[in-house]
Amino acid sequence: FYRAAIGGGGEISFDAKGQRLSPEGGAVSFSSIRSRALLTMNMEAPEGWLIASRRAPHDLDNLMLDDLTQRTQVQYGIDHALIQGQCIDMDEREPPAGLQLELGDVSNPKLQDTLVMYNLGYFQLKANPGLLRLRVAPNRHGKIYRIEGAQTSNAGEEFRLVPVMGFKGTTQMITVRRRAGMEKEKLLESSDGTGSDDMKAG
Repeated sequence: FYRAAIGGGGEISFDAKGQRLSPEGGAVSFSSIRSRALLTMNMEAPEGWLIASRRAPHDLDNLMLDDLTQRTQVQYGIDHALIQGQCIDMDEREPPAGLQLELGDVSNPKLQDTLVMYNLGYFQLKANPGLLRLRVAPNRHGKIYRIEGAQTSNAGEEFRLVPVMGFKGTTQMITVRRRAGMEKEKLLESSDGTGSDDMKAG
């Protein structure tokens, strides 16, 4: 059973105070559904949206309409947009598996962090609309790798600007290189404190 909750191609707009301007629809209703069937309620949202239920008086994975004594209301909301992409080590021509990336802004350089996966160098980060900064974590990883084409702040922080213009999210292709003198340095440390390339993230 399907209902469309947002019209206009899935676009959402906001007024100057940040209040949502309702598109066509916005709320849906289900009726005359088989009452003895075990049902599940989910949202099929546009790619780049992270959706969560805001109000759900029942287990949405196990809805038995015969057990409901009155009309039930469920509310969903958008928690974050999704930044996803691929990261490649241009020296090795392969993903830098386990490389730690951080996402922030001018006031907080670390709002979210993630690891680059071994599988195709995939990564993803939760975000909200704004002009964000993506960087290699300023730890051992940042001493070994730098993002190609990164900007440098007055404080010496290296980052790549990532504009998130709405809740559609964005896809980024990130290329990194090893810093001079770090060509043989291992990214991940083993339990004995030495570098190891045997550990993979993914």
